[in-house]
Amino acid sequence: MIKDAGRLWSLWSPSAGIPTSGPSWVRIESPGGGVGASQEIYREVRRTDQEKPVVASLGGVAASGGYYVASGARYIIANPGTLTGSIGVVAHLPTWPRSLRRWDTGR
Repeated sequence: MIKDAGRLWSLWSPSAGIPTSGPSWVRIESPGGGVGASQEIYREVRRTDQEKPVVASLGGVAASGGYYVASGARYIIANPGTLTGSIGVVAHLPTWPRSLRRWDTGR
């Protein structure tokens, strides 16, 4: 589960010794996670892809935030059995008209 992007930076940073030739590969095995962390990783994948191709390799599951991260890569490779889900959004919106009728004071 994607909770924090911090560990990725230590693995992905130039000081980590990532070869500059050939594509960068990112292996994704995640049922999703936090929006903020997923977005940070996505942006880093996109930034890297502008310098050299990034290939996202999906494991057994790459849903929600995992799929979001993969969408930043130039290429996505998945097994036929990989559970790949969409990017879901949950929004709680108040239904004011119904609430106002409930607490109507007769005005």
